[in-house]
Amino acid sequence: MSPGDIVFWRDDKFRKHRFWEIQGVYLGCSGQEGLVELKNLFEEPGVPGMTKGATTTFVPEPLIRGMVYTKENSK
Repeated sequence: MSPGDIVFWRDDKFRKHRFWEIQGVYLGCSGQEGLVELKNLFEEPGVPGMTKGATTTFVPEPLIRGMVYTKENSK
């Protein structure tokens, strides 16, 4: 998992695929969780109607394990 990799999630409820690009990986140390910074490739994060919002979202690394598409996976 590294910047530039793509996170893929198949949303069965709304029947669409969702994609995020990894912007950064921030590893936690003892007693802290690692975080991954994601940029949505199709939607903007934030509250509906908010004109200025975050351009990226941070999520705990364990939540996206197994959902990352890397260049190594495509070989």
